[in-house]
Amino acid sequence: MNRWRKSVFLVLALMLVAVAALAGCSSSNDGKGNNGNKPADSSPSPSATTDSGGETAAAGFELGSEPLNFSFYGHYDWYTMPPWGGDEATKWIKENKKLILRPFNPAAMQLKS
Repeated sequence: MNRWRKSVFLVLALMLVAVAALAGCSSSNDGKGNNGNKPADSSPSPSATTDSGGETAAAGFELGSEPLNFSFYGHYDWYTMPPWGGDEATKWIKENKKLILRPFNPAAMQLKS
């Protein structure tokens, strides 16, 4: 009888895993075939929306249109970040996207107080 219970438990466990996998991998697009994306003509994009006056509204913030200063906190006193713009990747980001990154850490905070 004990062997029978193990096999029933194994079958139920496999069925549960199969149902979970099917539920997780299924799509909810009602068979439309486009993975739930809206058709192109259903609504205008946010950059092309118009307000009540008929004017086109702004699309929002665009990275690189104006300088952006960004500071981040590193909680390790031993961490020293390489100079921003010192390598090719950060130099390109600094010049083309106008992003200025300033790190600070606990040691720097202690020196200021």
